[in-house]
Amino acid sequence: MNTKFLILAGGSGSRLWPLSRKLYAKQFLRLNNDKSLLQNTIVRLCERFNANDIYILTNYDSKFIAASQMMTLNNDFPAEHILVEPTSRNTFFSIIYGLTQFSDDDVITVIPSDHFITNGNILTKTIDNAIAECDDTHIIIYGCESDYISRNYGYILPGQAIDGKSMQDVADFREKPGIDTALQLIDRGYLINAGMMTFRKCAFVSQLKALCPDGYDIFRRLSSGENVSAADIPNISVDKALLEHCDCLRMMHLDCDLHDISSFSSLYNALPHDEQSDAVVGNEDNLLSIDSHSNLVLTDKRQIVTIGVDDLVIADTADALFVASRNRAEDVEQAVDILKQQNEQLVNVHKTAYRPWGSYTVLDCGEGYQVKQLTILPGRKISLQYHKHRSETWTVVHGVAEVIKGDEYLTLFRSESVFIPANTNHRLYNPLTKEPLTVIEVQTGDYLGEDDIIRIEDDFKRV
Repeated sequence: MNTKFLILAGGSGSRLWPLSRKLYAKQFLRLNNDKSLLQNTIVRLCERFNANDIYILTNYDSKFIAASQMMTLNNDFPAEHILVEPTSRNTFFSIIYGLTQFSDDDVITVIPSDHFITNGNILTKTIDNAIAECDDTHIIIYGCESDYISRNYGYILPGQAIDGKSMQDVADFREKPGIDTALQLIDRGYLINAGMMTFRKCAFVSQLKALCPDGYDIFRRLSSGENVSAADIPNISVDKALLEHCDCLRMMHLDCDLHDISSFSSLYNALPHDEQSDAVVGNEDNLLSIDSHSNLVLTDKRQIVTIGVDDLVIADTADALFVASRNRAEDVEQAVDILKQQNEQLVNVHKTAYRPWGSYTVLDCGEGYQVKQLTILPGRKISLQYHKHRSETWTVVHGVAEVIKGDEYLTLFRSESVFIPANTNHRLYNPLTKEPLTVIEVQTGDYLGEDDIIRIEDDFKRV
């Protein structure tokens, strides 16, 4: 029996906007310690299981962020275990695609990457028990108790205990039934669905074939190497597409403090609170709270002062400020939908954007100019490229830069600069093996958008 773990790390970055964005989803945020939610997920599993059995499933835009975070966490994490789904839909398709990477007899545990868990040893022990009791016909899900009720949760009614096993039948499963119904379900003994599953691949595929013929056809085509059109892929969760209709579900009771960070409200409930019941992400010294209570404050660099306000979410970033009542904060996705039409860049990317070669931060911009700080990771290089509408000046502030400018090959040291005219092939490379390269880039021209990049050659297959 081979044990495998599939970590779901996709997402659109809308539920915790403006902290998360389309190109930097919530699983990459550091919210409760010096590690991201994704990194904490991997650390928990590696305390009991082998890192070589862990696979991360994400989208193309997030692949390099995940790889960078894994490199920081563990240089031995296999790069080929970061899987890229061909199109972003929902968890139903993500799992179907992920399963194509495994053998029929593998026991697979699917885990989200956005959990807060304070006692991870209980979680991994429970998963270990589920793996040991897994069979060829059942899908095991995980139920836990919670003081927080959300419209973003699923709910499980435990059934009869299974003789000789540490699990129960599932008498009923409801996915996102709405707040009023959820409250009634909790009163009737339902548990929160933890969003995790353990099963043999053959058991899942059997249920897929019986209950979701269209999903099974997608799985069959993917398994045989066929391309599947995005138009043929349903945008639906695995819970709605399959689990609500299964009669083969079993449940492990998860007796640990687990929070699914699906919204600002769930984040507030997961965090420690001060004497005024405020919860802070970031530098606590940046908050001065006077006669204010029960606020969630997410600070970037600025001082925040609250006077006489209660039950708010205040999320401050370099380019956006979000303020909402905590009981309305889950409606942030409505604002994101509007902003997509008005200012899509604000939804897609932070002032700091991450690329396969490192990152850039927009320091200043105005009519006809933009100033960025580029950070090139050791041994990495940007694509060989040119721009039709802008020129660039690069100034090295830390490290050593090797530059291609047309037919010239230059080496720049600290405080040295080079001017790159429009329509000139150019490339920036960090030859050092341990130190990042920091460059100030000044762009000038009549159009400065990121789509004015014409790539000729690229290490990361973006041509």
